[in-house]
Amino acid sequence: MIKACYLMRSDGSRPPIIPGDAAGEVPGEKCPYCGVALLVQGDGRRIAADDHAYEADAYCASCRGFCGVIRAEVSTLFGLTEDRAVLYGRLRVY
Repeated sequence: MIKACYLMRSDGSRPPIIPGDAAGEVPGEKCPYCGVALLVQGDGRRIAADDHAYEADAYCASCRGFCGVIRAEVSTLFGLTEDRAVLYGRLRVY
């Protein structure tokens, strides 16, 4: 379950993202390259360094200009790395 989703920019700002079917909307923001209302798509999903969120590079859905990093914080029991190992690892019998 996603707890929070936002765009991390190089200037330190973190506007929220409203997830959509094909792209997430960043309300009140415009693309710095093409100037249209900002809809972002992620590429290169990875587990964040703190192990409690997924991150992906954010690109404008219209012009594919780089806009920052999408961060989606999720509920986790032991951290994402350990949760994935438990869910998708081999069965252990004790």
